[in-house]
Amino acid sequence: MLKLSALSSYRRYLSSSCVLAKYVKNKNINTRLTDLLNKMPKEEAHLKDIRQMRMVKRTKRFSVQPTNIYWQVLGSGSYGGPTSLFLHTDHRRYLFNCGEGTQRLTSQLSISKALAQLEHVFITSKTWRHLGGLPGLCLSVRAAGAPDITIHGPPGCMELYEATKGFVTLFEFDVLSHKEEDGVFEDGAVKVEQVKLVRRVNKACPNLPVNWKGDEQGEWEDYDNTVQAYICHFSPKLGKLDIDKCVDLGVKPGPALGQLKAGKDVTLEDGRLIRSCDVVGDMAPPSSFLVLDVPDLEYLDSLESCESLRKVENLETVFHFSPQEVVTSPKYRKWMEEVGEDVTHILLNESCRGLGLPDVTSYTKKLSMIRGEFFPALVGAGDILAGSDVEEKIKFDQEEFNTSVMQGVTGLRVNVRPSNLQKIDFSEVVKYDEQVMLKEMMEGSKVTEPSDREEYVKMIREDLKYAENFSPDPVKNLTAQLAVIDGVKLPLVEKTGSSSSGQYPVVTFLGTGSSVPSKYRNVSAILVETEPGSFLLLDCGEGTASQLVRMLGRDGAERVLMGLKGVYISHMHADHHLGLINIMQLRERAFISKGREVKKLYIITTNRLAAFLTYYHEKFEPVLCNSELVKCEHLVLYNVRDEETLVENPAEKHQVLFPSTLKRVLSDLCLEELFTSRAIHCPHAFCLALKTSAGYKLGYSGDTRPCQAFRDICTWGGGPDLLIHEATMEHFMRYDALIKKHSTFTEAIQEGEVMGAKFTLLTHFSQRYSKMPTLGEIKGKANVGIAFDNMVVRPDNMKMIPSMYPALVRFLWDFQEELEDRAEQYKAKYVEGGTLATHIDMEDFQTPLEEKKQLAEKLVKRHEDKHQWFLKMNKRKLLLQKQEEEEDERSGKKSAKVDKKKL
Repeated sequence: MLKLSALSSYRRYLSSSCVLAKYVKNKNINTRLTDLLNKMPKEEAHLKDIRQMRMVKRTKRFSVQPTNIYWQVLGSGSYGGPTSLFLHTDHRRYLFNCGEGTQRLTSQLSISKALAQLEHVFITSKTWRHLGGLPGLCLSVRAAGAPDITIHGPPGCMELYEATKGFVTLFEFDVLSHKEEDGVFEDGAVKVEQVKLVRRVNKACPNLPVNWKGDEQGEWEDYDNTVQAYICHFSPKLGKLDIDKCVDLGVKPGPALGQLKAGKDVTLEDGRLIRSCDVVGDMAPPSSFLVLDVPDLEYLDSLESCESLRKVENLETVFHFSPQEVVTSPKYRKWMEEVGEDVTHILLNESCRGLGLPDVTSYTKKLSMIRGEFFPALVGAGDILAGSDVEEKIKFDQEEFNTSVMQGVTGLRVNVRPSNLQKIDFSEVVKYDEQVMLKEMMEGSKVTEPSDREEYVKMIREDLKYAENFSPDPVKNLTAQLAVIDGVKLPLVEKTGSSSSGQYPVVTFLGTGSSVPSKYRNVSAILVETEPGSFLLLDCGEGTASQLVRMLGRDGAERVLMGLKGVYISHMHADHHLGLINIMQLRERAFISKGREVKKLYIITTNRLAAFLTYYHEKFEPVLCNSELVKCEHLVLYNVRDEETLVENPAEKHQVLFPSTLKRVLSDLCLEELFTSRAIHCPHAFCLALKTSAGYKLGYSGDTRPCQAFRDICTWGGGPDLLIHEATMEHFMRYDALIKKHSTFTEAIQEGEVMGAKFTLLTHFSQRYSKMPTLGEIKGKANVGIAFDNMVVRPDNMKMIPSMYPALVRFLWDFQEELEDRAEQYKAKYVEGGTLATHIDMEDFQTPLEEKKQLAEKLVKRHEDKHQWFLKMNKRKLLLQKQEEEEDERSGKKSAKVDKKKL
């Protein structure tokens, strides 16, 4: 048994709640569990200390000009990509605009940790294009340890934060607002002057389609389309005092050093004059930078009449978030020429190319080398290739603008200080290096030992041959394995799944991660092509549009968007729906650009999300004009109830949605069936089962614990051909799964077996499995596969997914080791037999395992009690309804008798 004296070496495994529980006697267990439950969503005990440290650092800062300052392009604003510009100083970070997907790009530039120093975000306009990434970014900034963040922007910007409070929970993190009445922002590092630009006529807020309206819509006010430009001023900074030179010249420590640094000459005791300019470096001159956004041509009059923007002193660079059709207009180009011929102009709009995640391209290319039909080329990534001349690619012809103009690209730096640095720095522009990718994959360049590397090269080739010759037929597959061992070449297995095969539905995974996006797994989004040219989205997490463009390019993405008939959102969590507004906007643009009428888009979601969408439509931009709401609550498959006995008949089912409406929806979506059921997750969470017009049945779990209601809709009329089930974590973490109401790998696989699914695809992995999940619970299951981002599967190739496993484990050997280390640490704390899980011998001390187990049991019981209460209340309601009907019937008969007597 582990005694108290040995406990100190295991402190790092103890949660804060365990420490607080030590020696606490006679404390009510329910209170303790409730306290722990309130802390559970955070699961980051270290953040409180980090936030306190950051607050202490802030109070100790001096209001002096920083030595190092530079701007860096994060999101270039390319089609489908985010718009965001980072400002780095020695002690603080600032962000200008925060388009959807900004959060994910921070991982590519390795600035995720720097987010702890991000204190201010400046928004130019109240559009999703510039503030759609704000909810996700706040989560990342909080996770990095920052105590708060301040938002600067046009009037009404903070309304988005208020609207997202229902599904973006920020514990112990403040989102503050800098308003116009607060004056010019200045913090010692930079002075930011905000300048308003107004539209000639504000846009009118259009009425909602009928089925989005509440009881009373009323008259809505026009949008406030005010935008803000930002002039960033950096004051001059005195040069650095050369101490060594002062010592050589005989200057003694004391006031003389301060006088020299302040620019004053000093006379020494021996009469020698020491000039400040001889011992102090060059002074950093004052400089200014302008961040400008002119959303459309209706703002140009305001821009032309704004003297403060035309005459900015010491202006060096203008960052243009303005659309390309505005930038190329005669008035705008004239304004660019007038601000100064030495000013550099950097465009951050759809003229730019590249989505800024070359690591995703590299990883997907490696996967395609294993089994190419699952991972088509990412034609829309637009990566800059290693060895190419970046400046040549992004710089515009001088004659086109009569001034220095270049396109933004992720990683591009504009140096402010030190002044001796090159002004435009291309060294950190993110690039895709195919040679490095091939060496990592085929030559094992990451393997350090020569003998191990030689073994790697031999085995990866065998693994690739195995994948190439793999057959779902066990006998044929064994033959293929033996052939690889013996070095015998078999006839190539014909690769299935070509686009001309006619096999539908085609399922494309645009996001397979949970909670927050990572570099290799975006959050939930699945594109289903039910028949040629007809598409349906199952969930739509942040960055879904970027993923679509990355895979298909602009033309391909627009083709899909124009064929998109419906979007299903399973529940209100941000990782399942924050990409919806962008998808709706790009879809409308695609139709308009082709001169076609915008077709109706069905939004199949809970009523709670409908409230958020209508609020956004009212306050920010029109997004619902060409859509129709179908409530998940109306698609639930209920048992038919006998009106006399109130007994339910499970052999007969019905849905609340009007039959005529349901028939029209199914016809437009090219479906035969569309069922939902309540999920065991958060309030208003649903699961889905659908059947295509060709009779193919697909079940999608969304986020849920194993759920009988989901089994019922998936097996109604026969089991599913394909079950897509969330598998957030490994089975040894089942108490976490119970607490967070998710499913483990094993549970998801078992659900597929119980339902009789022909194939089960696992998705929604925790980001601890960002590159791949562990395969211990999955290998050997012929009808089970794992999903990756940018993966395309069809009914005729799904069973080939297991062919990838040997090569995956081989080339991700280092990641597998990392997963094993994490598992060992977790098991020591939370699994039976672990060091701290069961072997602590202290009176009144709860082990981490006991604590987690009790919380899980409490939550499971709470769910069961709540379910029984609903059943009881529903039954009581039905009985009361029946009694009222019988009472009305008796009253009717009595009144009829009275009428007869009167006659």
